[in-house]
Amino acid sequence: MTNEYYVYLYLREDATPYYVGKGKDNRAFQKHGKRLKLPSDKSRIVFYAENLTEDEAFALEKELIAKYGRKDNGTGILRNLTDGGDGTSGAIFSDESRAKMSQNNAMKNNPEVRAKVSAKAKVRQTARMSIPEVRAKHSEKMKEVANRPEVKAKISQNNGMKRPEVRDAIREYHRKKKEAKQASANTLTKFFSE
Repeated sequence: MTNEYYVYLYLREDATPYYVGKGKDNRAFQKHGKRLKLPSDKSRIVFYAENLTEDEAFALEKELIAKYGRKDNGTGILRNLTDGGDGTSGAIFSDESRAKMSQNNAMKNNPEVRAKVSAKAKVRQTARMSIPEVRAKHSEKMKEVANRPEVKAKISQNNGMKRPEVRDAIREYHRKKKEAKQASANTLTKFFSE
């Protein structure tokens, strides 16, 4: 067996872990489906142990999940849905399973299917946002985000009015608008003076 596996943790802002995983290559930086988000700050992805065999990585993953406990079963703080040690690396799929997976992937990549799924998601989101409590909670969250120093700095940095090309485009727009208004006034004056 090769020592190409590692065990990694996703940390909250308070440095407590919320997920323990086992992987190799770029696994720690890949999506885990809709239920688990990657930390936005990549420095909160911590490699707990590296250069492990797969069996060692599975054992350590199980040990850490047992140590921190899972939220879903009320034993701790992790968002893991299993006790670990049950990954699918090295799994061998039957031809029938491969055909089903291929068909599902083809459906996901079909533009018509994607459009339908997107439309349904928009309807659900619109329905959710029509609930006053949800709308109020969303508004508060957005205000909180907008008041973070790093967000304020980014907004200030990207403020279009500070960029010369934006200011020039606005000046040009108003100049043309003023010229068009003047031309219209001149036409009216000429029309009524004849």
